[in-house]
Amino acid sequence: MGTLSPDGRWMWDGVQWTPVPVAASEAPASARSTLTVAGGIAAIAGIAMLLAASFLPYVSWTATADYPAGSYSIFGFGIWEIASVAVTLAAGIGAAIILFVLANRLAIALAAGLLVAFGLDAVTGWVANSGTYAMEGLHIEPGAFLGFAGGAILMAGGVMASLSLLPRRAA
Repeated sequence: MGTLSPDGRWMWDGVQWTPVPVAASEAPASARSTLTVAGGIAAIAGIAMLLAASFLPYVSWTATADYPAGSYSIFGFGIWEIASVAVTLAAGIGAAIILFVLANRLAIALAAGLLVAFGLDAVTGWVANSGTYAMEGLHIEPGAFLGFAGGAILMAGGVMASLSLLPRRAA
């Protein structure tokens, strides 16, 4: 056996440098990085939290002379709120599937962008709705906090997936 190069990738056979064969156990890792998979897992977790938050009450009020005590979930407010949640859930699930299935950099970038955009939309929506009702004197319920957290986790999943696109440093 000849002399190995300092990086261990080339071997001098007495005439020329030849590449050192890569053993099966040392094969390069998959194109899908840990950050991409972590982004997909975070997306699924964020989607689950947003779905739960949509069913839980996010605002409540005590009885007054004009109104009985009550509470609302997102699904109690009408078709536009339901549509908004449905689009966010569909986009998050689609992006997670892309992150789990495709190793294409463009697909990962698009999925990451979807997660960041819809996560930010969810966070701002939950904060705006909850904040508006809180300023009107209503009580903020667990659904609001869960919705905010779900949106933040969805956004974090997009950030992780986008970080997987950065060039890797040479070892």
